[in-house]
Amino acid sequence: MISNGIVNLIMQMSVLGFVIPVVFILAWKVRTKKSIIPSLVGAGVFIMFTFCFESVPNMIFLHTKNPISDFIVGNGIVYAVYVSLIASVFEEAGRFVAFKFFLTKYTSDNETSIFYGLGHGGIECMIALGVTQLQYYAYAQLINQNKISSVINALPDEQSKTAMTELVNSIKQLTLSQSLWAGGQRFFVMFMQVALSVLVFKAVKETNNNHYIIIAVILHTLGNMPAALYQRDICPRFATEVVSIVYSIVVCVYAYNVYKTLPKKETTKKEKSFDVAGKKLTN
Repeated sequence: MISNGIVNLIMQMSVLGFVIPVVFILAWKVRTKKSIIPSLVGAGVFIMFTFCFESVPNMIFLHTKNPISDFIVGNGIVYAVYVSLIASVFEEAGRFVAFKFFLTKYTSDNETSIFYGLGHGGIECMIALGVTQLQYYAYAQLINQNKISSVINALPDEQSKTAMTELVNSIKQLTLSQSLWAGGQRFFVMFMQVALSVLVFKAVKETNNNHYIIIAVILHTLGNMPAALYQRDICPRFATEVVSIVYSIVVCVYAYNVYKTLPKKETTKKEKSFDVAGKKLTN
């Protein structure tokens, strides 16, 4: 049995996983008076590059039987480096394509980098926290109703049954602190996605600073490593979450300093005339 406190917290984390990204997007909208289109593009590009394009090399190097995939899957460190790097390359490529081709109308506004990051990181948070915790909640209810065994037995193969059994056992062992740390870690990762968006935005906006794309890939890869190491039981869960949170804060501070160096949007003659007219009316 799973306590009602844990079950309720799982549902609360799921709700927050959906709500928090939307709240931040709307708050930034209110603060800047700018369009939220970049956030929608960020969400769409994340889905396209992560679930569509990234799946191609993963199919070859992880899920197809060959000497290279055997080497990667069979070595925990190599596996962690591969999945961390490939995710970073595709996500940063998606950011670059979005700013370079899809959002040319909005790149004059530095606020676009934040909007995009909130959309990119927000949809990831919704999937990784909101959807995942919602699944956990459903499984927790089945566990408490003693119906989970029938779900496991209905799976088509032993590999699926083993994976589901391991997932069920991990849900049974969840504690309040683990759930809170996991939820908090996902929000900090969302902020790191915003920070990385600022770096790629700078690379696109200032052509002489395109090395920021490489910096974003490296920082993103390092940020992915703790979770990848945890997947292979190389790094304990608590250490993974603490390192991830601290690292996200460091990257955000760095990106904030980069954001302050972005060139400000030049005021057009039309905007200046409106400003002058407004001042005259108030006098």
